Amino acid sequence: MVAVGWKAEDYYIHGEGEKGFSKQWRERRKGEEEDSEEVALGSLFKRDRRLLIYIPDSILSNVGDLRRKTTKFHEILRTSCMFRVDELVVFRDPLYKGDLGRDRELMEKLHEYFTTPPYLRKKLVPIDPLLKYVGELHPIRLAVFNVRRSARGQEYRVGLVKSVVGLRSIKVSIGLSKDAVAECIDECPKLGELIVVKVESVNPLKITYSRSYSKVYTGPVLKFTDNIAEEVEALKRDCYIIATSRLGKELSLSYLQKLGEELLAKNCIAILFGSPYRGLYAIFESLSRSLDECVDSVLNTLPRQGTVSVRSEEALHSTLTIINLLVD
Repeated sequence: MVAVGWKAEDYYIHGEGEKGFSKQWRERRKGEEEDSEEVALGSLFKRDRRLLIYIPDSILSNVGDLRRKTTKFHEILRTSCMFRVDELVVFRDPLYKGDLGRDRELMEKLHEYFTTPPYLRKKLVPIDPLLKYVGELHPIRLAVFNVRRSARGQEYRVGLVKSVVGLRSIKVSIGLSKDAVAECIDECPKLGELIVVKVESVNPLKITYSRSYSKVYTGPVLKFTDNIAEEVEALKRDCYIIATSRLGKELSLSYLQKLGEELLAKNCIAILFGSPYRGLYAIFESLSRSLDECVDSVLNTLPRQGTVSVRSEEALHSTLTIINLLVD
């Protein structure tokens, strides 16, 4: 695994490994951190409404080598994190006849790597040939990962439960020089769990754990499903379901206002994307279902595109940008 360049603070300097930073770089970095702290706090928590993304397991099939597959899924995962997607669901593409087991395995391992805090990766993510190129990519700097070597009061950190201490305390690894003891406000987590803790104070050091801290955003949960049509039917009661297609309704300012009102009426939003080779209409037709009847809206989120084709990761970014403007 190429892990050169990763630091506990999630800094990355290509090819520099564990070498020290220059004074000038450190000063510039400190200023950037101070400027971005307020923004980071705003994106620390999950959305008010669950946001689910559905992509086919054939989404990496149009790129041949491991480096490009790694780069493409990293873009998808990074975009999902930027817009605080709750679940990234990979469904089986019924029209793709090849074996996609290797691509699914790659997605799982890349997801585990990038959604694990940098200071816990060596403990939790084993060396694997499929992770050969992760060191070439920019880190996905989740707000909760944006921590320093020393604790700060009122900050949240992701930690690994190392042991149980007494009846109401646990020992956790949270990126400090040594493991810390956290007091359980409610039921204590199990050994080996990844949890979110809160640094209540620094001097003296007081750390707490509560299940309510799960409101902190730690990246999308990765899931796999076989039948996208059945999945959508199960979602329809609680979620507003959007299918993306070049054949869908082109967005306008007047329609965006109407769409925003419909999204606000639901507690969940699910967005579906097609494969690099076949769109959602063809995928649902192969399952003997009508796309228009299964979803609430079919939208073209990139009308009048200037290129012959739009890549999956580009469609994901443009669609989530629109949704992000309409609802939180």
